[in-house]
Amino acid sequence: MHGFNAPPLETDRDRTGVTQKLSPRAVLERRIVWNLLAHMARHGFLPVEVSDGEGGSVALTALAVMEAVFDLDDAEIRFGTVTNTDAHLWVRFVAGNGIDCLPDWMVPKADLMGFDAAMTAFEVEDYA
Repeated sequence: MHGFNAPPLETDRDRTGVTQKLSPRAVLERRIVWNLLAHMARHGFLPVEVSDGEGGSVALTALAVMEAVFDLDDAEIRFGTVTNTDAHLWVRFVAGNGIDCLPDWMVPKADLMGFDAAMTAFEVEDYA
């Protein structure tokens, strides 16, 4: 296993403020998404929004993305670059799929920014 474990999230707390014990699958999914965000940032892609398909929440930090993603069962993490925050790049997250929690991503036909190459280079198995 490479990379870093995700930080504790507010969405993991119960109503009394106690952090709940996560299943191994949930810990794995958090580690995968946390390391995906770091990997994409190293390639120049920053998260700009998390969407459930009906509406989105602006996500300016990796921690804000994590909170938004893990508050949903199915989400799109939308990315942009420093010069283009409306680049129409996204990665789909599906909770409960473990190592297959990132089943799809989308790039424009002319991927001049290299998003597809960055996603292809992200080896999910490295974080299992």
